[in-house]
Amino acid sequence: MKQYIYPENQLPTFQNSKLLSLVGANKKVLEIGCAMGYQTRSMREIQHCQVTGIEIDADAAEYARPYCDDLLIGNIETMNIDLLGNNLFDVITFADVLEHLYNPTKVLQRLRPLISEGGYVVASIPNIAHCSVIYEMAHGRFEYRNLGLLDDTHIRFFTRQTIYHTFEEAGYLIVALYRLTAKESETEFNTRPETENDRQFIDYIKQRNSDAETYQFVIKAIPLNDTKGIQSELVETLDNLQTLREKMKLNAKFNEEKIKHLESNIAWMTSRISYRFISSFKRLFKK
Repeated sequence: MKQYIYPENQLPTFQNSKLLSLVGANKKVLEIGCAMGYQTRSMREIQHCQVTGIEIDADAAEYARPYCDDLLIGNIETMNIDLLGNNLFDVITFADVLEHLYNPTKVLQRLRPLISEGGYVVASIPNIAHCSVIYEMAHGRFEYRNLGLLDDTHIRFFTRQTIYHTFEEAGYLIVALYRLTAKESETEFNTRPETENDRQFIDYIKQRNSDAETYQFVIKAIPLNDTKGIQSELVETLDNLQTLREKMKLNAKFNEEKIKHLESNIAWMTSRISYRFISSFKRLFKK
């Protein structure tokens, strides 16, 4: 089993700071996939949370054990959750975990009864629709890697839309969504289009896909008895809002270019007026 090793002197990192901030302080947390306990340590020592960890890798779990109030070794998809007893949790976290599961919807459903009143789920999920992945696929490449968007242990792939659908099917309403962004050249693909056609293609992707530079989504979701229709309507509303924002940006850019063009014309006309004035003035003194 692959181990994700994090340096101890970076607590927390930019990548997980948003998720940890959504967890909050003084919470009772169930951390699914605590790995070597990097985020566990932050929740315990900085945010003063009580953390119960679940980890499939027994060796990695031993590193997390000092920061856990309780620790279970096993596969969240198959383990008996009755082992958690009658515990209820304020927060359940999935930090880069859902993409490693065969059936993330079922796992989310199974854990719903463990969320206390007012509790929620926090998750970070990579975006397969990042422009660097689309660019690679357009060139006939879909190569798995040790880490990143095409991590070779990823089983499921998510876009913003499929994230909403997954949580809706599981009985949750996403109430907050944040984006961690990265330009194509900043990803593990180091995408740097060299031809004009390729540069235009990247620009086209960004124009058509509002999440083209989203590397990872971080979401907060609450359990809801009836999400049917609500989530879909929310997705549509967010899409419409994003489209409106893009149009506003385009209009702003158009208006800015128009203003610059007018200012250029004014400057040219002003210079011509000055030139004619000076010429007339010189001619006056030649007489």
